[in-house]
Amino acid sequence: MRFLALLLAIAPSTAFSQTLLQTRVAAIAKGAHGTVSVACLLPATTLNCDLNPHNHSPMQSMFKYPLALTVLHLADTGKLSPDQRPGEPVNVTLDRMVRFLPEDRIPNAYSPLQDRYPNANVDVPLRELIQLAAGQSDNGAEETLLRIIGGPAIVQSYIRSLGITAFQLIDSEHDLDRDESLQYRDWIEPAAAVQLLQRLVHNPFSRTDAHRLCYWPQPATCRATTRHATRAQDWQFWDSWRHHCRHQRHGPYYTARRA
Repeated sequence: MRFLALLLAIAPSTAFSQTLLQTRVAAIAKGAHGTVSVACLLPATTLNCDLNPHNHSPMQSMFKYPLALTVLHLADTGKLSPDQRPGEPVNVTLDRMVRFLPEDRIPNAYSPLQDRYPNANVDVPLRELIQLAAGQSDNGAEETLLRIIGGPAIVQSYIRSLGITAFQLIDSEHDLDRDESLQYRDWIEPAAAVQLLQRLVHNPFSRTDAHRLCYWPQPATCRATTRHATRAQDWQFWDSWRHHCRHQRHGPYYTARRA
C-alpha cells in the first residue's frame, strides 16, 4: 500500500515538473523575439522540454557534424578514397594526407586552417581536417572535406540512410557565403537532431577510431556558441554545443528565427 501511495505521489510530481520545464523554456524563448525550436533528451527519463521540435530550423554551421560523420563512415567502410587498400585500418586512413586547395578557401571566413596556410596548396592529415571542421567549425576544413566526398548530396544520403529523414542539405559554406538566404533550405528538425545523437549512442556506426572521433572531435572541449545573421530580417539565434565534451554526449539544440 505504501509503494502504491509513493507511485501516486511521484506521477503528479513528474507531470508537474515537465509542465514547469516547458513553461520555463517557452518563457526563455520569448526573449528571442522569433520562432524558437527546442528538442531535448535525457536518457532513461521522460524529459520533455520540446518547443516546436519539428520546425525546419536552418542548420548553418551545425551541418559540419553530419559532414564529419559522413566522412568517417566512408573512411571506415573503405569508400573515401580510390587508393584505400582493402582492409586498411581506419586509423591509417585517418592519418592520410589531404590537399587543402586554394578553391577551398572562403575570403574572410572563420578558418584556423586558412589563417595558418593563407595560400593553401598544403597537405593536411584527414584526422586534423575532421577535428577542425567538427570541433572548431573551420570553414576551410569543411570545404575540403565536402569536396573530397563529392558534395552535400552525399551527406544528405548518408544521414537519411540512418533513418534521419527530417534533414536537408543542399549547400556548402561557399554557397552560403555568396547568398546567405540559401541557409533556409539547409535544415534539420530539432527532434531529428536529437534523434541523430540518440542513434549514434545506441547504435553506433563503428566501434573503431572513427567512432571515438565522431563523439569527441575536440576532447575535453565544450563551448557554447551564439550566432547571428547579418540581416535583421533574417535574424537567427543559435546556441548549440558543436564542441563536444568527453562526458556529455547530449546537448541542447535550439534555434530562433524572426518571421
